[in-house]
Amino acid sequence: MLKKFDKKDEESGGGSNPLQHLEKSAVLQEASSSTPVCLARVFNETPINPRKCAHILTKILYLINQGEHLGTTEATEAFFAMTKLFQSNDPTLRRMCYLTIKEMSCIAEDVIIVTSRQSTMLQAVERYMKQAIVDKVPSVSSSALVSSLHLLKCSFDVVKRWVNEAQEAASSDNIMVQYHALGLLYHVRKNDRLAVSKMISKFTRHGLKSPFAYCMMIRVASKQLEEEDGSRDSPLFDFIESCLRNKHEMVVYEAASAIVNLPGCSAKELAPAVSVLQLFCSSPKAALRYAAVRTLNKVAMKHPSAVTACNLDLENLVTDSNRSIATLAITTLLKTGSESSIDRLMKQISSFMSEISDEFKVVVVQAISALCQKYPRKHAVLMNFLFTMLREEGGFEYKRAIVDCIISIIEENSESKETGLSHLCEFIEDCEFTVLATRILHLLGQEGPKTNNPSKYIRFIYNRVVLEHEEVRAGAVSALAKFGAQNEEMLPSILVLLKRCVMDDDNEVRDRATFYLNVLEQKQKALNAGYILNGLTVSIPGLERALQQYTLEPSEKPFDLKSVPLATTPMAEQRPESTATATVKQPEKVAATRQEIFQEQLAAVPEFQGLGPLFKSSPEPVALTESETEYVIRCTKHTFSDHLVFQFDCTNTLNDQTLENVTVQMEPTEAYEVLSYVPARSLPYNQPGTCYTLVALPKEDPTAVACTFSCVMKFTVKDCDPNTGEIDEEGYEDEYVLEDLEVTVADHIQKVMKVNFEAAWDEVGDEFEKEETFTLSTVKTLEEAVGNIVKFLGMHPCERSDKVPENKNTHTLLLAGVFRGGHDILVRSRLLLLDTVTMQVTARSSEELPVDIILASGRQRLPEWRDPDKYCPSYNKSPQSSSPVLLSRQHFEKGADSSEQVIIPMRWGLVPSWFKESDPSKLQFNTTNCRSDTILEKQSFKVPLGKGRRCVVLADGFYEWQRCQGRNQRQPYFIYFPQISTEKSAGNDASDSPDSKEKVWDNWRLLTMAGIFDCWEPPEGERLYSYSIITVDSCKGLNGEEAVSKWLDFGEVTTQEALKLIHPIDNITFHPVSQVVNNSRNNTPECLAPADLVTKKEPKTSGSSQRMMQWLATKSPKKEAPGSPKKDESGVPQWSSQFLQKSPLPAKRGATSSLLERWLKQEKEDEPMAKRPHS
Repeated sequence: MLKKFDKKDEESGGGSNPLQHLEKSAVLQEASSSTPVCLARVFNETPINPRKCAHILTKILYLINQGEHLGTTEATEAFFAMTKLFQSNDPTLRRMCYLTIKEMSCIAEDVIIVTSRQSTMLQAVERYMKQAIVDKVPSVSSSALVSSLHLLKCSFDVVKRWVNEAQEAASSDNIMVQYHALGLLYHVRKNDRLAVSKMISKFTRHGLKSPFAYCMMIRVASKQLEEEDGSRDSPLFDFIESCLRNKHEMVVYEAASAIVNLPGCSAKELAPAVSVLQLFCSSPKAALRYAAVRTLNKVAMKHPSAVTACNLDLENLVTDSNRSIATLAITTLLKTGSESSIDRLMKQISSFMSEISDEFKVVVVQAISALCQKYPRKHAVLMNFLFTMLREEGGFEYKRAIVDCIISIIEENSESKETGLSHLCEFIEDCEFTVLATRILHLLGQEGPKTNNPSKYIRFIYNRVVLEHEEVRAGAVSALAKFGAQNEEMLPSILVLLKRCVMDDDNEVRDRATFYLNVLEQKQKALNAGYILNGLTVSIPGLERALQQYTLEPSEKPFDLKSVPLATTPMAEQRPESTATATVKQPEKVAATRQEIFQEQLAAVPEFQGLGPLFKSSPEPVALTESETEYVIRCTKHTFSDHLVFQFDCTNTLNDQTLENVTVQMEPTEAYEVLSYVPARSLPYNQPGTCYTLVALPKEDPTAVACTFSCVMKFTVKDCDPNTGEIDEEGYEDEYVLEDLEVTVADHIQKVMKVNFEAAWDEVGDEFEKEETFTLSTVKTLEEAVGNIVKFLGMHPCERSDKVPENKNTHTLLLAGVFRGGHDILVRSRLLLLDTVTMQVTARSSEELPVDIILASGRQRLPEWRDPDKYCPSYNKSPQSSSPVLLSRQHFEKGADSSEQVIIPMRWGLVPSWFKESDPSKLQFNTTNCRSDTILEKQSFKVPLGKGRRCVVLADGFYEWQRCQGRNQRQPYFIYFPQISTEKSAGNDASDSPDSKEKVWDNWRLLTMAGIFDCWEPPEGERLYSYSIITVDSCKGLNGEEAVSKWLDFGEVTTQEALKLIHPIDNITFHPVSQVVNNSRNNTPECLAPADLVTKKEPKTSGSSQRMMQWLATKSPKKEAPGSPKKDESGVPQWSSQFLQKSPLPAKRGATSSLLERWLKQEKEDEPMAKRPHS
C-alpha cells in the first residue's frame, strides 16, 4: 500500500503523490494477460506476493478514479487476470480484489461469470450482515452499511428489516459509521415523508458527531422543505441556519449552500448565509474561496442586492492567483454592480482579460451580456469594450460569444443598432471564421435596410463577394437581395451588383444571384416577401427526408410542401454550426425530430393510416393524474387536418395488479365526435403502455375548436403475485376517473417565424382580414397580457414584439403561425393599458376559417337566456319585480355540468318552497334580502342554501340611502363598479343630435350580487322562482368572474367554501342622485343623473321608460311569450322594481345600452342565446 508520509512533511507541503505520473499502458502491462512475462512475475508467482499485487490494483483504481478511460478489451483482460488473486488468503489483497471488481464490472465484458448473484442468496447471509452492521470494528460496520446501501436497490424488502441495527450504528462515535448509517436509514424511509421528518427531528435534537452526517442531514432537510413548500419558520429551516455556526467548515458551507438554493428565499433569509460566504472569501484555503465565490455568483443571478455587501471582498479576489476564482469574482461583480460602477469595472476587466484563457473569457462575455440587459443606457461603453475584445486574438468560441453579445444588444436596444452594425462590419473585413461571417451578413440583410442610411453597408457586403470564399459569397448575395427587396431607391444599384454575381465561379453563388435577380425584377411585394425576406417555414431535415421519399416512390402528383413538418425555430438555428477547427465530426445522419417520431408511431396504427400527415403534436404531455397515484396517465395531443388523436401514456404502479384492454373514454362538451379507441392490450406493473382515442373535429360549427373532454380510464383488472409475477386467469372490469382534458386554439396552430412581419402581412393580403376589440378585465399589465395572448393562441411573436418597453401604456404584438391544413395566419394585436387592458385584434389569413377561429376564441360565451321576454329593463326596480338571475344549468338538467350557467328572470323576494298560501304577497316576513351572518339560522334561507340553490343577481348598480345630519331626509346614492369610457361620435340612429361627441361605456361591468333562490309551487298555477340578495355590512357583491363561477358551482364548491366568497368589496364607485328614486313609479333616466347637493336642484321627470321599451322592440322584435308579465299603460311590468337594470348613462339617449340590453338586442331566431358574442 501507499507509504504514509511524515506528518511534518505533509503539513509543509513537501510530500508528493507517488501515483501522480502513472501511465495507463505501463500499469496494464503489469496486470494484463497479454504480457505473460509480467503476469508470471507478479500475478502468477507462487506463492502470490500480496504486497506487489495490491500495489498494481491500487494503481488501476487510481487511474479509474482519475477519469482515465480504459478500453473494453484492456479492461476485460485485466479483469480476468485479477480474478486469479482470489487464491490468496491475505485480507488486504482480497479486499482490493473486491474493490477492483466493483469498479471494472461496468467496463469489462463477460463479467457475469464473476459477478452473477441471486437476491434469494441474501437471506442466507442476513444474520451475518446484521452482526456486521453493529460490529465494534468501525471498518467492518462501515463496510456492511455501504454494502446494505447497494443491496437496497435489488432487495429492498430484505434490507429494510435491518433498520434497528442501522439505528444502533447511527449512535456510533466513529464519524464514518454514523454517516453511512444515516444514509441507509434515509434511503429506507425516503418515500415516507412522516418517517423522514421524525428521523430529522430525532437526530437534530440529540446532535451528531460526524460532519459528514451533518451535511447529509442538511441535504435531507432542504429537500423536505422544497417538497413540502415549508415556511421559513419551520424547525427544519432553523436547523439548517444553526449549522452556519458549526465548527466544521464543510458543514458551514453545506448549510449556506442549502439556504441560497431554497426556492423563494428572501433577501432577509439569505443574509446569514451570505455573511458566512463573505468570510470564506478571505480564507487562505483556495477551495473555500472558490466555493464561496461560486455560490455568491449563483445568488447574484436572483438576488444581486443581497450580494452587494460582498463587493469589496470580491474586488480583492479579482487579482487572485487562481484564475477560476478571479473569473467568478469578476462575473459576480458584473451582476451586482450598479450603473455608476460599470466604467470602473470595465477598466478592471481590461487588465484582467489578457491573463486568462479563452474558456474564462467566454464566461466574462456572458456576464457582460447580462449586464447589457440590466443597464441598457450603458450600451455605448459596453459595446466599445466588446469591440476592443473582438479585435484581439482568440478562438472561435470566444469570438462567437462576443458576436452573440453584440447581436443581443442590437436586438434589445434600438439606439445601439447602427453602432453595433458598424462594429460588426469592421470585424468581417478580417474575419477568419466562416460561420461568424455568414451570420453577420445575415444580420446585415435583416437589420441594415431599416437603418437611417442603409447604403453605407453595401460596400462591406459586396467586399465579401469579391474577397471571400464561396460560402461567405453566397451569404453576401442573399444580404444584397434583402436590401433590394426593402428599399426601392437602392434597387437599381442592387440589380447591377447581382448581375455581376451571376458570373461567379461557384454554382451556389450563381444560382442565388440568378434567382434573386429574377424575383427582384418582377417588383412585386408578395414575391419579395415569400422568396427573399421570409423564405421557407418548413423543417430543413424534414424537407430533405420528404424529397428523398418522393424520389424513391415516383408519383404523377406534384410534390406537396404542406406534407413537410413546419420549422418552429428560425432557419439559422436549425442548421448545425460548423466550427473553425475540424476536430468535431458532424453526424452523418440528422436525428429524427420528436414530431417525426410521433408520425412514424401513429402511421403504424391501422386506424390512423388515412388521416394524412401529422400537423402538430403538443410540446409537453398533459398530466391527467398526480404522480403519486396508483395509475399515472399523461396525454399528448396530435393534430391532423380533420382529426385529433389523443395518445395516453399509462403506467401501472400497483405490483399486485395487471391491467388489460386499457382505454380512455372521452366525452366532449362541444361538437367533437369520438370515432374509435385503440386499447393498450396489457399494462403490467411499472411498464408503460400506450392507448389512443381518435376524435373528429367539429363540422357544423368549425369555429368551436376549444373544448373540454371528460376522461375515464376503463380496463380489466387481473390480480398477480408480486414475487412470482403469476397472473390470475379471471379478472373484473373497473374504471378510473381522470382529470378533464382541454383542447385549445393553440392545439390547432403551429408556431412559425416571420423575420419580416410587414412583408408577410402584405403577402397574405386583406381578402380575409377581420378586426375585433376585446377587454382583458382580469389583466393589469401589458407584460401579463402579452404572455397570456402568446400562450393562448400558440403563435410565434415576431420582431421581438413580445418584449414590452418600460413605462409604456401602449404596445403592438405581432404573431405568426400556420393553421392546420397549411394556411398562414397572422395577427396584429394593439394593446392599451388604462385600468385594465383593451386589445384590438386584427387577423389575416389565406382562408377565412382561421381568422374566424382566432376572433371567436376571444369572445366570451354568454349564458343561455331562458324566457328572455319576461324581463323588462328598468331604471328603478322594487321588490316583487322580475330580474335576471344567473345560476347553474344543473338545476334544470340533471346531466349538465354544474359549472355551466343560464340566465332566467326571477321574482325579487324569496318565496319558500314550503309556503302553503296561494298568494305570495301574503308572506308574513320580508325575504327581499338576507344577512350573511344569519343565513344559516333562518329556515327560509338555510334550506335552499343546503340544496345548493345559489344564484347571482345581475344589475348595473343599486341605490343606497344615507341619513343626512340634523335632517330627517335621506340622500340616495347610485352605487356601481367603476367603468372605462372612450370618446366616440354618436351614430345617426342612436341620438337626436348626431353631431355631438359623447362618452360611450364600452363593455359595461355588471354588478354581481350573491343570492339564494327557491322554487315555490302554488296549489294551482305555474311554479315560481324567487330569490333573496345576500347582504354584508359594506357593499354587497361578488368581485370577479372567478368568485361568480365558484358561487354558482354547487357541485364542486361546498356551502362553507361558498360563504367565504361573500365579503365586503371596496373597488366600487358612487354618486348622489335625485330624490325621484324614492318613488318606484319614477322609472326614467333622471333617476341616474348625478345630483347637485349644493343647489339641491331636482331634475324634472320625463315620463316613463316607454320610449326605451319601444326602442328595444324596434331593435329586437319579438312575439309575446305565453305567460309574460302584464304591462301597465306606461309599458312597465306590474312587478317593476327597485335596483337598476338599465344603462347608467343619464342624459344621452344615444349612449351604448347596458350589457343586459345588448344580450336581448343581439338575440336572433336562428342563433342560440348561448352563442352570442361578448363585444
